[in-house]
Amino acid sequence: MTSAAGLSEPEMDALLTAVHRGDLSVSPGGARGAAAVVSYNFRRPSRLSKDHVRGLQVLHDDFAKVASASLSGMLRTMVDLELEAVEQIAYSEYIAAMATPTCAFVFNMEPLKGGAVFDLSPQIAFTMIDRLLGGTGLGVPAGRDLTEIERAVIERVGVRVVADLGQAWQQVAALVVRVLNLETNPQFIQATSTNEVILVTSFRLKIGDAVGGMTLAYPYLLLESIIDRLSRQRWIPTGTSGPRPEARAFLLRELSQSPLTLRAFLGRTRLTVGDLLRLRPGQVVPLEARREHPVRVEIDNVPKFVGRAGTHRTRLAVEILAAVDEGNPDP
Repeated sequence: MTSAAGLSEPEMDALLTAVHRGDLSVSPGGARGAAAVVSYNFRRPSRLSKDHVRGLQVLHDDFAKVASASLSGMLRTMVDLELEAVEQIAYSEYIAAMATPTCAFVFNMEPLKGGAVFDLSPQIAFTMIDRLLGGTGLGVPAGRDLTEIERAVIERVGVRVVADLGQAWQQVAALVVRVLNLETNPQFIQATSTNEVILVTSFRLKIGDAVGGMTLAYPYLLLESIIDRLSRQRWIPTGTSGPRPEARAFLLRELSQSPLTLRAFLGRTRLTVGDLLRLRPGQVVPLEARREHPVRVEIDNVPKFVGRAGTHRTRLAVEILAAVDEGNPDP
């Protein structure tokens, strides 16, 4: 006999011959228990735990409530938005299931890297456009591309919905959600690679008598860095702790870069329509204000300060003197 590493070919032949002649008894092996078989689809791997799925469901339920109220006011009719499912599928399957043409917004979630997709069914998109243009939302066209005017109108809806979505995600992380572009051809939407897993939340959207679908699709790689925060026990706010320092710093940085319009009103005057028509370049229009009178300073059309007009080097300027009295905004 050889070592336990194995038998030589002559030894194996001798052993089989002995078994056939009955010179060697063979006892049946012990019964083996049934092995637990777990099915696994390598084409559609499951990357979310039950806690993660439940977290996504709670978050998008909150989003649906906020978006329903927001869209109801925007479209001047009752809008019902209801979450139907949260699933994981391949990105290629998601794109193949889209209508052509469609109405899909690509958006990002800074500081996360990558983009996500917000898709409206064409019927619902045309219903919204008709309502925003003063119609009833009935008898809308379907199965055609959007005109330039229709694109501009529906983009308002996309911006509003994505803003509501960003508000819902603040429970998980400090994110700034912005629309990047509107696509009507699904083949031009390149949110991730074809075989990558994408997390899809499906909604049922009802506007009056019109019913259609709406989806939000996140590539797994986009949410990978914050996916563990989706566990319900971890991300639902308790009200006992303040914002995280990194979240506060991120929001302050974004707010500090937000543009505002500042205007200073030197004075006012009254003109008849005839005086206005007779105005010519070079004429001087006297204002009902004296040099020592304070100047009202507005930020985004809201009176905030009073100041004094003057110059700084070679430019006109206003020196801020004090904040306005909210009860009496006029200086």
